[in-house]
Amino acid sequence: MEILSVIQNWRRPDNVARVVDAIRSQSIPSKLAIVDCAIEPAYTLPPDVLAKADYVFRVERANLGPCCRFIPSMMVPQIPLTMFWLDDFLPGSKCLESFLRHSQPILDGEYATIGQDGRRFGDDGVIVRRRLRAPDGPVPADVIVSSELCLTRHVSHAIAFRDFLVGEYGADGISLFEDDLYLCLGIRRKIKMPSFVFAPADESESGRAVQLPSPFALAGRPDHDTRRTEFVNKAMKWVV
Repeated sequence: MEILSVIQNWRRPDNVARVVDAIRSQSIPSKLAIVDCAIEPAYTLPPDVLAKADYVFRVERANLGPCCRFIPSMMVPQIPLTMFWLDDFLPGSKCLESFLRHSQPILDGEYATIGQDGRRFGDDGVIVRRRLRAPDGPVPADVIVSSELCLTRHVSHAIAFRDFLVGEYGADGISLFEDDLYLCLGIRRKIKMPSFVFAPADESESGRAVQLPSPFALAGRPDHDTRRTEFVNKAMKWVV
């Protein structure tokens, strides 16, 4: 099944260049879309990196946030699966192959997203930081917090959920930067299925085979946990 690989650049062009090469070196091919959101010239991707992509989308002049990574799925709907890669890690060479293999048996492909790094929400809305373990196969998760795979046609549910929450709470009343939460919870709200997390068999299947430098990470926000907890408490009122 054809896959669209998506990687977004904001302020880590060196990381993105390495991830692009890792995507192109996967054991199974995919179409590659780069979303270049760099504002300052120092962070834009060089032409030789952009030339490795099948599609390039530019978002300039304003920081519109990580939800820009949803753009390729909206513009290339004919590719049935979308793999969202992060620029925090280099994946192993069989990572994409393992995602595809684990996604196929899950309820005939009906899942919100699938990944290797999942979390559950606590009773107080706080995202439990302990990573879910799934040695015997995929297990349900409330959210995937690293690279994740989903059906391309489902990405629109994330955008619709974002728009719904903005309508309920106002643009200043809900964080617009929680792209992973919009994706997992927006799809879950629509199709009534959770995300799933699975364990890679070895480093070649891992999405976190090599850790990369992580300046400007959203997790480094001083109010990161507070904003995420507030988002979950508001969003989950509308997710069955």
